[in-house]
Amino acid sequence: MNLAPGPDLSKGEIRTLAVIAYKQPIMQSKLVDLRGSHSYEHIEKLLENSLIRAKPQGRSKELRTTHKFAKLYGIENPDPETIKEKFSAVLEQDLD
Repeated sequence: MNLAPGPDLSKGEIRTLAVIAYKQPIMQSKLVDLRGSHSYEHIEKLLENSLIRAKPQGRSKELRTTHKFAKLYGIENPDPETIKEKFSAVLEQDLD
């Protein structure tokens, strides 16, 4: 799996997307704690590109990847657990 294809995303946006994909569902407030306040801008860009969806929950939002994300990155099953497994495999390869 290559995180480079698709919309023109900055390195920060790709990292934010990777955190969302790996930890989904993740609350926006938790993501901001992990990635910093610049994440708000990243979330807006990812929403504009339909790579994530946001569902309001209280004062925050629950963030998840979309079917478009899965298709764009060659993941046949858009189930969050499948996506997490793919990310784990990529991380293991990068560490070898």
